Amino acid sequence: MHARASAGVRVLVADRHTLFCEAIVPLLHKARGISEVRAAASLEETLALLGSFAADVVVFSPALDERGPVHVARVVLHARRQARLLLLDDAVRPIHVRIALEAGAAGYWTKQCTVAELATAIRLAGAGQWTFCPAVQDHVRLTRVGPCLKPRSPLGTLAELSSRELEVFLHVARGVPVRECARLLGISARTVDNHKARLMRKLRVHKAIELAWLAMREGIAP
Repeated sequence: MHARASAGVRVLVADRHTLFCEAIVPLLHKARGISEVRAAASLEETLALLGSFAADVVVFSPALDERGPVHVARVVLHARRQARLLLLDDAVRPIHVRIALEAGAAGYWTKQCTVAELATAIRLAGAGQWTFCPAVQDHVRLTRVGPCLKPRSPLGTLAELSSRELEVFLHVARGVPVRECARLLGISARTVDNHKARLMRKLRVHKAIELAWLAMREGIAP
């Protein structure tokens, strides 16, 4: 999917829903300050496009790939280090806000925003600025090294977990078996078990069902 070529920000939208991709490309195409828009419906397609398309901003869904948003952010940045990441979620999810901040993303927005708001966020990201939707601005503060969660922010529920523990939590809390989790993360089942044990101690839970309850509270599991 292509847009006209003119001066402005080059954008790649990565979302597993093809209908959303097909709808958003012509809308962003009309927005001021955006020169070219392409879309990908999978992580593999995203990486293939980044091989030839010099995107300034990559707008991606945390649900783009089964391996999770941490993996997506990591491999996209590896493929296109100059790109600024903008996470576009279905709704505000505290755990995804944290992931966006730790990945060094330029911002975090949800699909409740308007096309005009998204276009503005893309222009800000392309200009090297930070941009967050109003629903999370009260919980994020800017520092000399970038944005971070404010102290005692309700978005910091899982702040004690390391990045890898957070990845394991995202899978285990959804009911993904340990061996499958190991395959997705590219680590051994024993390592997954060790991370699971540590994160459960940190979260002060004793049963896997409690992880599922926590995931539901965080809005990342039905």
